[in-house]
Amino acid sequence: MTAARGLAAVPEPANRSGCATCRTARCCVHFDPEVTGFDLARVVTAHGLAPRAVARLRPAHARLAGRDGVRLGPSPETWLACLRSRDPTPETAADDGDGRPCAQLTDVAPGVRRCSIYPARPMRCRTFPTELGPRGVEVDNPDAICPPEAWSLDRTDVPTTRLLHLRAGVERSVHRGFLGRWNALAQGDGERSRRAMEDVFWDHLVATHVALAEVVAPLFTSPEALAEAGGRWAALDREEAPLADAALGPTAATLRRDLGSLADVVLQVRALIGELSLG
Repeated sequence: MTAARGLAAVPEPANRSGCATCRTARCCVHFDPEVTGFDLARVVTAHGLAPRAVARLRPAHARLAGRDGVRLGPSPETWLACLRSRDPTPETAADDGDGRPCAQLTDVAPGVRRCSIYPARPMRCRTFPTELGPRGVEVDNPDAICPPEAWSLDRTDVPTTRLLHLRAGVERSVHRGFLGRWNALAQGDGERSRRAMEDVFWDHLVATHVALAEVVAPLFTSPEALAEAGGRWAALDREEAPLADAALGPTAATLRRDLGSLADVVLQVRALIGELSLG
């Protein structure tokens, strides 16, 4: 499977601290990051891994999961797509406590661990430990996990990190649009077992997001294009409506009036998601 344009060339921040100073990768042990369809498609296309080797579905409370929740049938059970982790061993438990190492974490030397999919790692991993708030990029306080003074704002590539957050927002919004369509279909399917539905989910998630990546690729062609699209898309995501079913969401004329050229991408995304069927 070749990488779509929208899956390739994710910018790498030129941070002067952070992961380069880390040997134990404790964030890859104690965190359980969620993944989007774009995250999974990037890893699958870059490394040839099966979706289940990279991700898993973790049980979640429907209200807390919100629009990120996954349904696998008429049952109200709700799941979240997360990176797959490994059960701790006696050796790792000595260092990690009750943590569960990410399945993609590998030992490269005694006491040194590295991510085996680092260039294609999910956006949650790529932007850790920063957030994009009203005042711009902010560095959370990760001292309990990271080496002392590993992160600070003055040693962070703020412009690139901001663009990553904007791109992550676009990707999560599209991913949520896919989940809205998927969940509506899954809740109407009472014939397949949960295991069978999960297989169908992973297959559709990757295939659909590879196709969606081509559609959203024009938004990522330059920092200026991404800055404009990312900011406007964040407002769209809060409204929830633009990626809704065409019968429920705004009309094409309304979108073009409100969004200008961005409306064409939104309409293409909505049309592609609308083609999803369980088959």
